[in-house]
Amino acid sequence: MLNICIVVGVNAAHLLRMEHSIKKNLEVCNYIHCRSEYSLLRGVLSADEICRSAAAAGEQFAGITDINNLYGLPAFLEAAGKYRLKPLVGAVITNSAPPDKREYLFTAYCLNKSGFKRLNTIISRLNNDFSPYRDTVYSYDPVADLLEHGRSGLIILSSRPEILARLREQGPEDLYAGLFQGLPFDGLYRTARSLDIKSAALKELIGRDGRDRRTLDLLQAVEQGLPAARLRQGSVPCSALGDAFTDGFTDAAEISMQNYFSAVPDALKNNVGIAEAAASAELMPKGWVFPDARLPDGVSAESELLRLCREGIRRRYGMTPGIEKTAAIEKRLQYEIGIICKKGFAAYFLVVRDIVCQAPRTCGRGSAASSIVSYLLGITHVDPLAYNLFFERFLNMYRVDLPDIDVDFPWDEREKALRYVFDKYPGSSAMVADHVHFKRRGAAREAAKACGMTEIQTNELMKKWRGGRGEELPQEIAEAAALLYGRPRFIGTHPGGVIITPGPITANTHVQPSASGVPVIAWEKDGAEACGLVKIDLLGNRSLAVLRDTIRLVNPGRKTRLDWESFQPYSDVRTRAFIESGDTAGIFYIESPATRQLLKKMGCADFEHVVSASSIIRPAANKWINEYIRRMKGGDYRPLSPALEGVLDETYGIMVYQEDVARVAMAAAGFNPGEADRLRKTLSKKNRAEKLVQWRERFMKGAAACGTGREDAEQLWAGILSFDGYSFCKSHSASYALVSYRLAWLKLRYPLEFMVSVINNGGGFYARQVYLNIVRRMGFPVLKPDINKSSGYYTIETVNGIRSLRAGLFQIRELSSGLIDDILVERSDSGSFRDFKDFIERIEPSYRQTRMMIKSGSLDSIAAGCNRPQLFWCYYHTKRLADARSPGLGGMEALPVPKIKGYSSAVCLRDEVDTLDLFFSRHPVEYFAERAAARPDECRAGEMIDSRMLKKRLGRQISIIGTLAAEKEVMTSKRKPMSFVSFEDSWSLFETVFFPAAWNAFEPVIASGFAFLISGTVEAESGAEYINVNRLICLNRMKTLG
Repeated sequence: MLNICIVVGVNAAHLLRMEHSIKKNLEVCNYIHCRSEYSLLRGVLSADEICRSAAAAGEQFAGITDINNLYGLPAFLEAAGKYRLKPLVGAVITNSAPPDKREYLFTAYCLNKSGFKRLNTIISRLNNDFSPYRDTVYSYDPVADLLEHGRSGLIILSSRPEILARLREQGPEDLYAGLFQGLPFDGLYRTARSLDIKSAALKELIGRDGRDRRTLDLLQAVEQGLPAARLRQGSVPCSALGDAFTDGFTDAAEISMQNYFSAVPDALKNNVGIAEAAASAELMPKGWVFPDARLPDGVSAESELLRLCREGIRRRYGMTPGIEKTAAIEKRLQYEIGIICKKGFAAYFLVVRDIVCQAPRTCGRGSAASSIVSYLLGITHVDPLAYNLFFERFLNMYRVDLPDIDVDFPWDEREKALRYVFDKYPGSSAMVADHVHFKRRGAAREAAKACGMTEIQTNELMKKWRGGRGEELPQEIAEAAALLYGRPRFIGTHPGGVIITPGPITANTHVQPSASGVPVIAWEKDGAEACGLVKIDLLGNRSLAVLRDTIRLVNPGRKTRLDWESFQPYSDVRTRAFIESGDTAGIFYIESPATRQLLKKMGCADFEHVVSASSIIRPAANKWINEYIRRMKGGDYRPLSPALEGVLDETYGIMVYQEDVARVAMAAAGFNPGEADRLRKTLSKKNRAEKLVQWRERFMKGAAACGTGREDAEQLWAGILSFDGYSFCKSHSASYALVSYRLAWLKLRYPLEFMVSVINNGGGFYARQVYLNIVRRMGFPVLKPDINKSSGYYTIETVNGIRSLRAGLFQIRELSSGLIDDILVERSDSGSFRDFKDFIERIEPSYRQTRMMIKSGSLDSIAAGCNRPQLFWCYYHTKRLADARSPGLGGMEALPVPKIKGYSSAVCLRDEVDTLDLFFSRHPVEYFAERAAARPDECRAGEMIDSRMLKKRLGRQISIIGTLAAEKEVMTSKRKPMSFVSFEDSWSLFETVFFPAAWNAFEPVIASGFAFLISGTVEAESGAEYINVNRLICLNRMKTLG
């Protein structure tokens, strides 16, 4: 935690220089009023840059005073500890107004925890007042807040005489006139003396040099939406901008400050006094901030946790689990309870259980699923004893960082869970923030506009640039983009992290409303953890909604109802064989092309192997996957260390799960659990390279001491590095494999109900067109929306005894939810629409809405013999009559409809795609195959086949038509991009590989196309076929490359 300052990352020579540069006689503090990059788009320096420069100049103190926020506080406290500086925590407070009209009011420094809470409260009220997400009246007055609620625990400085006069009414204590270098101060100094308050000399530091000035101009251009050359003057609110940029943070700045304020030596002295007073504040908690379980008086969290676990044993294992099982359960429970209670987590578990109990369908996951306590409480659903889950991955006595519990809800039920939290813990709960930074593409786009490009010009440039793989950016734009890259841009919301505090949350952080209106804290997840705040992840998961909705659809036709709790088909032989086939599109967690191919290669899909298959699919593990398959199929291998005997047996001696890193480090290199867990976490950090060098040295020494040979130790370390980036713990994969098995069972037995639920819940890995094509391949007709038969969403409809998939009205573009509701209500109340005229009279849609419905074909069933052009004539004529006569629309039936030629099938298909964004009438490959057949010379490049014939064409050059289904770019070991691309035809999905040369040639074609003629060599790996692509034609543009 941040209150424990550890000096890291600074070499001994630098520390020695810092020691020699500390001032013997502290006369002025130059760095207590610094603005960082977290004054979003109004600051340029990182906390580390500020502290490093201050330390190099021999300063003892540093203070960051960002505008109306403490977003950068965790980074600042870490940097201050790193450079042995005493930190001042404060903020510049402005009036409540839009960004371009804000005015500086005062600067506040925290003297103690009470002052920290007051500052957080003021900032929270300001943020709520000028939230961009709601109508705002800008009524909040921070000065009035200080007058009403006091300023105890704060040092207040202001350069505005009227504010000083108002605040003087409370007394002169800790109130200062802020004399800023670069601004006249004589009048303010006299005013302060007349009010009997002290003055303090300050220098506002925003940047160091011309480069920082240029960066600030670019950031301001982004904020104002103007080219940098046309910036509005004075748009950056600060106390003194004139001398804010120096030639560097050097002692010259101190001399300049002493000269500037030589006439008011008391102000210089007070500058030091403020630093000494504020820097002594201890603001961060000594331990973790756990939520309050809100138990009855006399009931401890520890005793309640144990009681609920005892109840859970009966629910999970039955009344008589057996002597041996009971002993194992009791041993594991006592072990976990001991650690949980010693670490102070008992109340945290109770709060999470309370939240989960409000929802009938959840999926606890992550490392918490390795805990039997989580399992017994109903938070998770994987038995850690049955599947040998490693509790120490979640919590152990050596672990110094903070684990959290992740719980998934059906995506459309998550909002209810969040609302429960905010209603039960008002003022004590909020979401974790997401600090959004400029990424490469965003920086380039904003740099282009700041350099004067129009939106159209910028879009064209981005297309040519292709994220760095196409044309180079112009030098001016490239340099500007480099200045923007990586800087904080705005504050977003974490996907699911929730903080609950035992008291008011402002005792720990300030909050602000998100776009959806929920409160959000100041810090992202790492910053929240560094400040002691415990996160609970409440996330939305579409697959749980698919499972729920499929069960709802199938239960009415079953003799025995499927129950959410008891539905556990994990040993079903048919389901296992179905998963082994790789036909898992639509099945959460195992539907990606890589996982489907792996399942085919493995040929084994019992529950345990599905868990391992879904875990070993990770970017850095490619070379281990084939070895895993070889060993799984009986290939010989030996443990790389005698100490690993039995450690990795279930995964054939290969590290598959995150906890395998820790287990190998402990068994083969003598790590303790805390060290092993820190090594695991280092592998997922952004700045891991330097630390991994140190960990490697530690691992090699430990392996040698444990009797592991150097060559074997190197192989073990290579296995550890395969977890570089992201990976999964076994309990996480096991939790999701439970869901996967249930979904596979349902897809196998109730395919149409399953696919309807997948589509209605937004699909999964693939686009909706892919799922519609899968339905078509299953043998079910796919029907367009119909004004009389469609619901809002997709439904199952029986037509002439054939069960079919009917598209919903929401599939039609530009139909609002309000109009669709009106249609459904009108149909329910007054019956189906008799004809087109009846529909127009009863619904009165706009022309744009009517046009979309006619072109989509959704009005064909009420056209009364009219073709689509004739329906347009009827609409125009009817509206003309309605305008001429009031109020009715009558007369249409008396008018003969003129003969108008109907649209061709090609035009109807184009209109279908334009209005529905999908091909309904036929599979898209059928249409594009006709286009290819019309140009045989251009398209001939090997035998033309379909996906059914791939197995019989191994090693041969072929051509095949397919539509794009998915694409995954990866980097080779030589850091060159290549890609795995999935296509589909009328018969199946099929896989292709674009090696670096092919990907460099064809990536622009893939990026702008939909249907393709793919040519290449059919190859196979462990029984899974793919096409090694060497030629590609985009059929929807008929452009040939290669």
